[in-house]
Amino acid sequence: MKKIVFVLAVVFLAGSVLSAVDFFGNARIGYWYDMQDKDYNSGIAERTVLHYDLFSTSRFGVNFAGEDYTGKIEVSMCRTGVNLRQVWGEYDFGMLNVLVGQYYTGFFDLPNQATSIVSASENLMIGYGLTYDSRNPMIKLSMDNGAYLILMQPKLVDPIGAASLMGLDREDIIDALLPKVNLGMRFNFDNLMLHPTFGVNMCKYNEDLPGLDESVLAYVAALTAKYCMGDLTILAQGSLGQNVSDYGILSGATGGYAAWDPVEEEILNATTTAGFLEFMYKLNDKTAFMAGGGFSGTDRDDYDDPNTAMTAYLNAKINLHPKMFIMPEIGMIDEQDNENGVAEGSRMYFGLNLQADFDLNIK
Repeated sequence: MKKIVFVLAVVFLAGSVLSAVDFFGNARIGYWYDMQDKDYNSGIAERTVLHYDLFSTSRFGVNFAGEDYTGKIEVSMCRTGVNLRQVWGEYDFGMLNVLVGQYYTGFFDLPNQATSIVSASENLMIGYGLTYDSRNPMIKLSMDNGAYLILMQPKLVDPIGAASLMGLDREDIIDALLPKVNLGMRFNFDNLMLHPTFGVNMCKYNEDLPGLDESVLAYVAALTAKYCMGDLTILAQGSLGQNVSDYGILSGATGGYAAWDPVEEEILNATTTAGFLEFMYKLNDKTAFMAGGGFSGTDRDDYDDPNTAMTAYLNAKINLHPKMFIMPEIGMIDEQDNENGVAEGSRMYFGLNLQADFDLNIK
């Protein structure tokens, strides 16, 4: 508690020398009925489950603004504790901006699926069509024309499981000589936005593992398009990648990890395709309707069939107050078949999210 009070005191004092300090936060709660079929429950019985969650995306933070730089500190606040979401500073050097800290990567074009039955926070079609890897420590270089380059800590991938078998850390037997890289560019043409982005990560077993000269390449490419026609907005994304889970993409619904073939003594790479489409119609200043759907599929040489999953939903955002809104939604999540051709079941759901925002600006 003393540490929190100290940090807040420092922030208030900093406000006297900065152009602006903006405190912000929100509380997010979901109330959902989750109707699961027999296949989802291992063929035992259908179930209806109530989810009543204080979202892990509830947050508190501070925005800072100076003459030629901005910054942010943001933490999540829920029943399980407080966790860091963002901490970064971005500096304007004219044609080039430099950001240092923890922030979102280029895989950050989010749809509006509201349900929390998958992860106790807004699903957003993560793993069911959206390609997303959350926030990462980074150095980001960006330009006013929309181009950017992001350098991150590389992932050390061990498809053999050698580190565990030998009782070692991955750092002891796997090398990564280059950072994980994400580069892309946002193009804006009147009512159309196009955003291609590409990420790559490479690592290699080192010579401390004799007789094994294998490297693991993980990459993902995505193209997002957003088109506005008056009150109607269309958002779409398609992606293709190799070993996307090893790269860091959140794709638990269908996987995406490299594996080891002990017979052929080679690495098996997983290929994932995904995409989503969403329509949003703004009825008035207080109400908007959204409908969307997404699909993800992963295949690997040792799979009998591709592991696939999909989702679809219809919702509305209704502003009850300038600082509060609800999002009722009805939808379905179909886990479809796994890599062995076994049906994993589906879920129908309905419910709503309620979000309350608050802020305080010091100038």
